[in-house]
Amino acid sequence: MRIQNEAGFYLSVELQGRVDIAPDYPGYEHFHPFWELVWAEAPVCISCAGSTAVTGAAILPAGVHHRVSGAGRACRMLYLGFRFACGEPPQQLLEVPEDPLFADACSRLLQLPQEEFFAMQSDVLMLLSRLLRVLPAAGTELSHRAALTEKVRRLCAPKHNYSVQQMAGMLYVSPNYLSDVFRSETGMRIKEYQTLMRMEEALHLLVSTDLPVAAVAQRLGYSNPSYFIRCFEQYYHRTPGAVRQAGAEEE
Repeated sequence: MRIQNEAGFYLSVELQGRVDIAPDYPGYEHFHPFWELVWAEAPVCISCAGSTAVTGAAILPAGVHHRVSGAGRACRMLYLGFRFACGEPPQQLLEVPEDPLFADACSRLLQLPQEEFFAMQSDVLMLLSRLLRVLPAAGTELSHRAALTEKVRRLCAPKHNYSVQQMAGMLYVSPNYLSDVFRSETGMRIKEYQTLMRMEEALHLLVSTDLPVAAVAQRLGYSNPSYFIRCFEQYYHRTPGAVRQAGAEEE
């Protein structure tokens, strides 16, 4: 199912369903490759991107880890997964529009018998049309990709030695999503960029300091100096010693 507005933005449904939330339901951390609307009869606890809110409705960004758990009251929750045509999601919860028609549609979908739930397309279409009113501004926030890429660049500084999985955990996104965004923005894999940063810093240290090669390797996160030398030679086609000697001769 898909709906489009005058500006050309569209939403397409990927998933819809209902679930009963017990007062002490612990939930589990997960993410989706699509956006998700959650709407509950009573407030639930939603953790997303390192922050937690007790609310009855929220829009969860694509690719960001989140958890929905009970908040002391039993309730039924509607969830609607959808893709948005423009831009990339921010990394925080988005507000659900305060709209009586929106709330009525969510409430009707929760009350329908199971056999009618997936057939009630008019209410789902109405929800999509209401979401289109609030999402284009967020969807055009293309700076999200650039901001995420810049965070990865900083985490790739030679003083760090983070894996892609560690970076993704620190930025509250999945490793695959983080890798895809970084590669689309830079044309490089994260590992390739880490190597570039390390090799540039290694070159600087070799020609501007008297640090032994083993110390340079250690400073850059290489526990094995021989492995560092091999990586350096593969990158520059010269050994660290030859580069240092050439630098000394130029002086």
